[in-house]
Amino acid sequence: MGEEGAIIRAYIQDNVIFCEVMVMNIKIQKRMMVVFLPLLLLVGCGGDDNDVSSVTDAQAKSAATEGITRSINANLGGAGELANNSTAIQTAINGGRVGTQSRSISFRAMNNDALLLTNEIESKIDSILNKLLSNGVRDGDTITYDPDENTLCADEWGSDLSALIDGDNMSGTMAECIDMFSHITLMLTIISDNEGTLVIKYDGFSMMVIGYAPNSAYFETDLAQLKLIYEDVAEEEGDSNNMVSPATFEGVTRLTFTVLGTNYGRVTLSIEDAINVVDQTENKEINVHLGATPKVFEVTINGSNETASIEVGLVAVQALVPLGDNDDGGIIQQARFDLKGLTLKAELETGGDKMVFTNVGIGSGPFTFNVLDPSALTENDDQLDLSLALSTFGFSVNGLTDTILFDSPFSMVLDVNDVFGIFADLATTNSSLNVDIVENTELKPLDDVMKVNSGSVSVEGTGDFTGSVMYTAAQCFTSGGKGDFALVDAACP
Repeated sequence: MGEEGAIIRAYIQDNVIFCEVMVMNIKIQKRMMVVFLPLLLLVGCGGDDNDVSSVTDAQAKSAATEGITRSINANLGGAGELANNSTAIQTAINGGRVGTQSRSISFRAMNNDALLLTNEIESKIDSILNKLLSNGVRDGDTITYDPDENTLCADEWGSDLSALIDGDNMSGTMAECIDMFSHITLMLTIISDNEGTLVIKYDGFSMMVIGYAPNSAYFETDLAQLKLIYEDVAEEEGDSNNMVSPATFEGVTRLTFTVLGTNYGRVTLSIEDAINVVDQTENKEINVHLGATPKVFEVTINGSNETASIEVGLVAVQALVPLGDNDDGGIIQQARFDLKGLTLKAELETGGDKMVFTNVGIGSGPFTFNVLDPSALTENDDQLDLSLALSTFGFSVNGLTDTILFDSPFSMVLDVNDVFGIFADLATTNSSLNVDIVENTELKPLDDVMKVNSGSVSVEGTGDFTGSVMYTAAQCFTSGGKGDFALVDAACP
């Protein structure tokens, strides 16, 4: 048979790498070793490639708390610094307050409060997580925690969290808090020494899944699981007749926090599985649909160099909803609204002094709101009760010059045909309002008025909006009060 020698054969079975020693012709052995030697050097042999038995309970708990708090704190810290220093954000807020008579608030004081709040949140997250991850029992790579209710409820944040979950607007009693947390367990699954998932359960149903790693954490909610929890609570409280969940309540949302540096992070909200809420009774119907969306919104903030970006990419939303309730069991007035999409991208440039907005729009068609005839439950197809058309546009806010520049034309058309009186405070039937701002128009907020530095702003309306105005360079305006036109003349300070 000629020269013989040993060769090692490596293979994977059931997630375990095995090695075998084989004897074969030395010439074949030499050829085969060229293939297998790099593999053996890279992966080794004879063990479970996902063995986490060496990770202690304390290490797993520490990795979870550090991964979650680090991911959140990077974003909170950046937001606090940015809010405290950005002049562009100040200008944007000032522009939004024109005509509201609310200019007395100190912007600097408001930002200092925001900075203090983010610092307080950061200090509390780690504390509450450590109290939740207590009384653990381990089984393989999983640790199940049954936290002490009294310890959690003695913590102000734990008590507030209980009341919030329980729907008590943060005003629940100690007994209610203890009862709520008595249903809570947490299951931590160890993936590696610094990665894992944490499932928060209510009577065995998943309230939330938290995934963590050194530089990221996500919070995922399954609406179908929340429906089961709601039904479980209703049965426990003996109120199944009144606490009725929708027939269909499904969809998965995920909020992801990513660490990009010191006080530098990104937050992304996504719809992993389409949201559908459907229910129907004799006198009302609910039908809401939001398609799966990888980036409903994404916010990236770098507090250190005072830059930020915001991106919104909501897909179409259709909904049929009741407009109220009817205690006597009669037919409830309902409405259907249709939003083709919502897009926006905003970038705060280095130093926080200029913010640029692009792709601001509402998709391919107008937003519509249509009330159904309450006597026939048919739609008012002839006259939409409200329609809003908006051209996609962009603008920039300069904090150093305290100005707002429209980099592209702005055009908005609002039509109100309020057949059933839903928008009586806004307008009666057959009213319309057109707003146009030409490209390169520059506006400057001054106290409670807006000054046009260049370009023009024109507004024209019919019906309850009847009127027509145009403001050009060196003119000032403010928003009209009740009974006035949308914009009214104002003296420039």
